[in-house]
Amino acid sequence: MGATLAGLALSTLATPAIGSLIALQAGFTFHAQADARAWLITIAALAGVTLLFAWIGVRSLRALQPIEAIRGISARSQRHTVRPLNRMPGNARTAISLQQAAASPSRNLLVGCMVFLMTLIVSFAAVLTYNATVKPDNLYNMLSTETPQVVATPAQGETTEAMQRIRAIPSYRT
Repeated sequence: MGATLAGLALSTLATPAIGSLIALQAGFTFHAQADARAWLITIAALAGVTLLFAWIGVRSLRALQPIEAIRGISARSQRHTVRPLNRMPGNARTAISLQQAAASPSRNLLVGCMVFLMTLIVSFAAVLTYNATVKPDNLYNMLSTETPQVVATPAQGETTEAMQRIRAIPSYRT
């Protein structure tokens, strides 16, 4: 929960700078605002994702037989773990969890990628939901009315021919 709050605080500080940069490149107008409802939606969604992955991890630990954990082997692989339980920090549950994490770097990578992608998806969904329900004008303006403006300046020496080609563009305005 602390990481979620730290991430929200950091994103609140970084959003104006990043949003302004993107707005300048895309030609949109952007005004950053912090909203308590958006924060609560984000915290609730990320807490839900965290609880889901924690429940999945606990479910796999419950399937582990205590004697296998004490011996440091897994019934699936019959492989010894890296460190004995008496040298692991914390209580037995913590030691078993740490051994499971150390025994499977590929699973850790997969879970890390899934958590990262789910965080992006949940953040996008929270912003989209906020813009669609609380501030629908933001969504409508972004989708329909604002278009980037382009300035074309011909190079020296090609002024006449380049200006004729520019004026031939259907949506050309002076």
